[in-house]
Amino acid sequence: MRVATLLPLASALLAALASPARSQDWTFADGFETGTTCAWSLRVGSADPCTPVPMTVLQIRLDATTRLVQLSDVVITGRTVDGRHYWVGDDPISEPDHGLFVFRGASASPLDPSFDLGAHVELTGLSLEFDSTPPGNRRTEIFSGDPVLLGSGSPPVPFGGLPLSTLGAIDAGEPLEGVLVVTSNAIVTATGPDDRLTLSDATGTMVMDDLAFDYSAASYPVGTCFGSVTGVSHLDVVADERLLLPTSAADLVAGPCP
Repeated sequence: MRVATLLPLASALLAALASPARSQDWTFADGFETGTTCAWSLRVGSADPCTPVPMTVLQIRLDATTRLVQLSDVVITGRTVDGRHYWVGDDPISEPDHGLFVFRGASASPLDPSFDLGAHVELTGLSLEFDSTPPGNRRTEIFSGDPVLLGSGSPPVPFGGLPLSTLGAIDAGEPLEGVLVVTSNAIVTATGPDDRLTLSDATGTMVMDDLAFDYSAASYPVGTCFGSVTGVSHLDVVADERLLLPTSAADLVAGPCP
């Protein structure tokens, strides 16, 4: 399991949440200054960049502007194995461009189990297009503090009907980044380090990883066939490849070989 793949080395580090005068008052340290204020760090054309902008996941995905945002009611669609980070969508029924990754910091404590898949939450954080070094493809995400639990909900419904050739492609798979998806009739054709498995169907391939569900690759040797595989589509910015991340054993449904 390569949890480090999910840990963005973001230059903006969340330092504090304070001030009752605002819904959230943020201070960021960006590595180029020592005290820092969000007004200095987030010059995005706003009179007061410390005030979060209410937005939806769809708006963030399509806007791609670095800014402080507030999501008032989104649904958790996946969690990392360590419980620190998660994915959200605008609605329990997944759709393209309605998903993104929420990173809470490398030292964040695991979320309470009540923040499970289907839970409705509110959160405030810095939206950004994250990349690694050397630069490549960028991942839309939110760098956030602790979410507020609004209530439980029904399990999220994955978006389906797309082949691995689409889900695994950098360009064609962009609208599915951060979205809970399902694909059909796949077979394990290769194994790699850290429990990475290559899935193949009649159209192409995609790598499956255990960053959201700690499975063992030995349980799914080459030749294993799935009737369906459900998981979050996630961009590995280090390897510049898209990953399919199942969230539980129930996401891996045995079936006839394609």
